[in-house]
Amino acid sequence: MIIPYWHKRIKRKSSETDYEVEVPPIKGLEFQSETPYVCPSCNTKLNLYKIFSIKIEGCPKCKGIFLDKDELRSLKDKSTKGSWLTLRWMDDEVEALEQAKAMPSRRPCPKCSNVNLISTVFGNSKIILDWCPSCHGLWLDREELQEILQHMADKLNNLGFPIYHCIS
Repeated sequence: MIIPYWHKRIKRKSSETDYEVEVPPIKGLEFQSETPYVCPSCNTKLNLYKIFSIKIEGCPKCKGIFLDKDELRSLKDKSTKGSWLTLRWMDDEVEALEQAKAMPSRRPCPKCSNVNLISTVFGNSKIILDWCPSCHGLWLDREELQEILQHMADKLNNLGFPIYHCIS
């Protein structure tokens, strides 16, 4: 673009030009609406997002997400669909959350009144999740969903031969 010689540039203060763009907690989430629920980590109102036809609550500030019962399984299955690293059959860790070693948390459940979440270890990983004993919802802090998927993919890779070792 050629600027005419008579064009004058106007300097503006950065406060006049800066703006904020909300980034969803997980890449690909589509904003639906605001919810009445409050984030257990930072007390910000949670937003309702949609991904793979699953509606989940997420915090626009700390980027945590709250998954209702069985939404972690659905999200895991749909996020790995089409790849050879399918995690569809690896539901033991998801189902074992209720039997895992746990300790009380100070975080309140966003959906249940007067119920605190329980901190528990996911499978045999070092990932600590917050789980509600009442509604069976699951609070994942920022990046914990990616850590879970990576843990499960690593576990799958360690169980079998890599694809290039197949005997024909």
